Amino acid sequence: MPSLSAMTDLVLSTDRLDLRASTRDDAALVSALIGNPDVRRYLGGIVPQEQQSSAAQYYANPGKGEAMWTVLLRHSGTPIGLMTITLHKDGNAMELSYQFLPDHWRKGYAREAARAVLQDAKDRLGHPTVIAETQAANGASRHLLESLGMTEYDRLVRFGDQQVLYTT
Repeated sequence: MPSLSAMTDLVLSTDRLDLRASTRDDAALVSALIGNPDVRRYLGGIVPQEQQSSAAQYYANPGKGEAMWTVLLRHSGTPIGLMTITLHKDGNAMELSYQFLPDHWRKGYAREAARAVLQDAKDRLGHPTVIAETQAANGASRHLLESLGMTEYDRLVRFGDQQVLYTT
């Protein structure tokens, strides 16, 4: 596995996006995402202001075998979202997760970034299988995961709502 400094230098690029390791300098993006009720509708609600600083530090410090990516528009360098590969809350698999600013929804950016992150998880991080969890009510996220070739393998109730688990 590459050293932490090598990972901070790593950039994943797609046709329209650059993904770089998240840093503390991304605190404004993290706050904009986790404080937005539309972004957080299916993610447990907004994170209170007093907890946002520690959340920004979380995204800047991935654990072993994890990756936290800030997604930027390639032509302008504008940050538009976050993609992560982290240990799933059940502790049995690595999980793909994502949050994008609403102005950048429905443009294919999340799919484009997720493809790059899943490939990196397989090639560099050594995770050939990755899961994703989303609320059954989150049709857009479910469509995205299915468009990536992920398949549903379980349903459960967590956080008071039905969740759907997908796998690569």
